[in-house]
Amino acid sequence: MAEVNVVLRDALPPHTARLTTRAVQGSLRYGFAIMQAGEAHFDVSRADANVLAHPAYFDHGVMVTLERGDRRFPWAGFVTDIVTSKRSPVAQFTCKDAAGAILPRARGPKGWPSATVSAGQHVERIFADADARGAPPLLVRFREGSGGLQGPAVAYTPEGEPLLRALDTLAKAAGYEWAIEPSVSEAGVTFYLRWAERNI
Repeated sequence: MAEVNVVLRDALPPHTARLTTRAVQGSLRYGFAIMQAGEAHFDVSRADANVLAHPAYFDHGVMVTLERGDRRFPWAGFVTDIVTSKRSPVAQFTCKDAAGAILPRARGPKGWPSATVSAGQHVERIFADADARGAPPLLVRFREGSGGLQGPAVAYTPEGEPLLRALDTLAKAAGYEWAIEPSVSEAGVTFYLRWAERNI
């Protein structure tokens, strides 16, 4: 099984890598999800030289990427909880991916008239609106060269709901599914929205 590095990065783009460490053996748990947020859990020794030298990078809101030695299937998210105890030699970290850390806090537009266009167009419009307001910055992009997001025409009225709920509503109405996929490279990290017809 490929070894996995825990890479601590800046929270804002381009998410520059600041240091690399390893989780306590047996503590790393993470996975990938469709149509829902994903989480990662791991422990880091409180005696780890990186923790002692750079405590600021072991804090809430810091980006974490989990990177295998073969560079396949990277995971990316943000530290949302840290549990420490004077009685424990480790710090327990919980991280959420972009779907769990960002999309529930971002809201779609309110007061727009109802429209019947392709589900993909609805998604593009509400993401563009939320990204322009930047509360918070979405950090999620669409892949270029795809000709725009697709989907059947659906009637939809934005009601200022969390973006995560809006995505679910539009996906279910269109018979589509979504996922947030990270791309990790030397240049940094980019989150992409995967929007595809559901395979039943």
